[in-house]
Amino acid sequence: MRPYLFFLFCFLSITTLRAQEESDEAFLLDFLQKNPEKISLIISINDTTEIAQQPTLMAPTGNLYNLFIAIAYAQQAAQRTIEPEAPLDIQNIRQYNLHNPGFDAWEQYIRIYKKLRGNRIRTKDVAAGMMAFSLDPCSEYLMDQIGINRIEQEITKLPWVPKQTYHYPVSGKVVGFNPTQVSPEQYIRTLPNTSNETFGQMSEEVHQNLQKGYTSIYDSLLINAEQYHKEYLMLWYDRAPHYTPEVFLKTLHHINRRTYFSKEVFRPLIYALESTPMKSPEIQRSFSYCGFLSSSTPTSLSIAIYGKTKSGQHVELVCVFQQLSRKEHIDLSALMHDFAFELIEEPIFREKIQSLLSK
Repeated sequence: MRPYLFFLFCFLSITTLRAQEESDEAFLLDFLQKNPEKISLIISINDTTEIAQQPTLMAPTGNLYNLFIAIAYAQQAAQRTIEPEAPLDIQNIRQYNLHNPGFDAWEQYIRIYKKLRGNRIRTKDVAAGMMAFSLDPCSEYLMDQIGINRIEQEITKLPWVPKQTYHYPVSGKVVGFNPTQVSPEQYIRTLPNTSNETFGQMSEEVHQNLQKGYTSIYDSLLINAEQYHKEYLMLWYDRAPHYTPEVFLKTLHHINRRTYFSKEVFRPLIYALESTPMKSPEIQRSFSYCGFLSSSTPTSLSIAIYGKTKSGQHVELVCVFQQLSRKEHIDLSALMHDFAFELIEEPIFREKIQSLLSK
């Protein structure tokens, strides 16, 4: 498979060099042949659907819903209720950072590219961090600034997107990690039965406590979860917004065509989605423009890509691997980005996957 610059390390200009490309491809083909039910995949090239494997399955897409937060942010920016160029103290973001290694990588990136000057960062670079680095602290900050109700209202303006309930992602994750410290078995059994309203009230309380400086207390809660870590995480991811790959693809299609949203909405949206990926030399060589986001849960991996290739093709892809064992998760996470980009750029490889999945 072709090496691609892994987005999290694009600021270091390091390409992901894979020495065993043929064995990687053989592993993927074998995995898909044995587990076709574990992949939801939809690819569109110039408005033609090339592959559609379980595209309407309500898959666990992790943080891909950040795409809709970015759209709500851009809509509010167009209405001037939020200012993309406005500087803010990065401590306003750090207060929501709980045991997230990606946050340190993002801070290095924004320092190297001079997006962070002293302790000041622009709102639009927080939105870009939410997308390129899939950072919950950035999501939580923007949701606080916009308002959850306003975000849900803005999303309902997209007629192809079903209504979903949103919660703060960092605070919601804390709620999943049993902050009341009742019996873990009891908590895992009862929390899924709580209403969205009650869950929202619980996450709002955590959100306010984080703003009061409780970050280290909640950080310890996540670190010390030990044997229930996976189960607690899933309590949050099961509660997070879920959309089908088809819904994501339709959204990417409208962004990719540059015609659905007004110029006032489009400008901040494109910066959030494309400014970081387009710093990659590998992506610059293949795309006139490109935006993508990826995410994972303990049992799934997701990636969404759109762009215009140098050959003039408009491409959109959404891929979700789900119901993964720990070993499958580790193995596939090393191949996910190369797999997705090769599906877009290599017709022969795409036909091979299409043939395999259609059996």
